[in-house]
Amino acid sequence: MAVLNHICGQKSARDEADVLRAVERVHAMIDQEISAGTRPEDVFIFGLSQGGTTCSSLLCSTPTSSRTL
Repeated sequence: MAVLNHICGQKSARDEADVLRAVERVHAMIDQEISAGTRPEDVFIFGLSQGGTTCSSLLCSTPTSSRTL
């Protein structure tokens, strides 16, 4: 929850637009980590409750070819 609070700038996502903004920010953080030298296969995303929603949305919006399952 603390990470999502940091990402969204609020206590909880209020609607789909908030979740999509959080997903965009997580995508940006992943891109930043990969640009800094982190191997894509070493990036793990998970979440519980609201973080799970963000994680699920992130996976649904990421092309299959760029995911390692």
